[in-house]
Amino acid sequence: MKRTRGAYEQIIGILAEHEAGATCVDLCRKHGMSEGNFYNWKAKVGGMTVSGAKRPKTLEDENAKLQKLLAEQILDLAAMKELVSKMVAPAVKREAVAHLKARFGLSERRACRIAGADRKMVRDHARAGRRTRCCVGGCGSWPTNARRSAIGGSS
Repeated sequence: MKRTRGAYEQIIGILAEHEAGATCVDLCRKHGMSEGNFYNWKAKVGGMTVSGAKRPKTLEDENAKLQKLLAEQILDLAAMKELVSKMVAPAVKREAVAHLKARFGLSERRACRIAGADRKMVRDHARAGRRTRCCVGGCGSWPTNARRSAIGGSS
């Protein structure tokens, strides 16, 4: 038997004939299909109208278009990240991370991933900035930790 896929109109017509009283064997012989196909169609399409049976196909087509658009957007985003990582200086990346965190409320990890910045670079720069601000008067010494450990030093 030749394997062909019937259109929804044909499938629904055959199932309507069966509901009208024709036997499965006669319908299969008349339309040149197997009983397995008939029962598969009955399970999938049984009780539907032509417009109802076409709806899943239109949804699949729309879903395919949306997936294609999403794939293009992801590719564009990856290309832009690559471009930014190659052409932008670390200072600009740090500013971009700070902007993303302030403007959109993103976490540091996510902002660094978007800007293509290394988290250590952002964090180390912020720590170094705090150290220089803590040292008042330019005495040249770094501020010491107020709490000492019980093992290695005095309290």
